[in-house]
Amino acid sequence: MRTGYEFCPGSTPPNPCNETGDSVSFTNYAGRPTTIEWRPGGGGTTGGIYRTNSSVTYRLTGEDVDITAARFAVTQTVGATASACFPWRVTIALTARPRDPALADRTVVLQTTVTARTLPVEVPTAGQWVLDNCQLDD
Repeated sequence: MRTGYEFCPGSTPPNPCNETGDSVSFTNYAGRPTTIEWRPGGGGTTGGIYRTNSSVTYRLTGEDVDITAARFAVTQTVGATASACFPWRVTIALTARPRDPALADRTVVLQTTVTARTLPVEVPTAGQWVLDNCQLDD
């Protein structure tokens, strides 16, 4: 995510990105569409976080951990100000517990935020509005 860009494909500048859900989609450093998503458990499987890149999906979290909830929030804000020129910020909140039934009452709630290194003006497919309004200072 740190080297990704175009986190809100449905958002068009000058409107800043502001999306929340159980997945996040973006373009990775190699220019490939990537999705990271939470899949709830069921049918004997634990819930987990998965990544799909170039039609290949793999699990990011271990089978011995049950991710019981996860949300991804993508914004372009600094303080209380939102702008399509700001870097994308992805906040991930999840709840996890051991798969072992004897330890299932030990739940961890975690939240972290990642800021993309790539600025909107640096994106290879940046639109004209971004190019005209989001120039970097020298």
